[in-house]
Amino acid sequence: MMILTEGWHSSLNSQFGVPHPSLRVFLHWLQQCQFQVQSRAMQLTSRRSPKPRKKEYVQVDSDLWAAKVEFSQTIGWIFATAQQLTWDWSMKQFQCVSYHYLRRCTYLLGC
Repeated sequence: MMILTEGWHSSLNSQFGVPHPSLRVFLHWLQQCQFQVQSRAMQLTSRRSPKPRKKEYVQVDSDLWAAKVEFSQTIGWIFATAQQLTWDWSMKQFQCVSYHYLRRCTYLLGC
């Protein structure tokens, strides 16, 4: 989450051109943002189709979904066989699989 907020903050700085804009400049920008959000909400309420997503975002969503499915299946297998195996081994497997899943998500999100 920290990366996302830093990126948003960086984009704000680039939009204003200075790190600390005047109150007048900031309020004007805020009004423009509010107008854009309100206009988009009205468009979606009137059943206008959403904007098409960029190809790379569609691919990242697909890859994240595949990682989630693989993680869920593996975790299900670990806990389904936990009675046959020792609990310590199951927890080590759970930690390993969870770590692998989180690293994969971090890579896909570019963090």
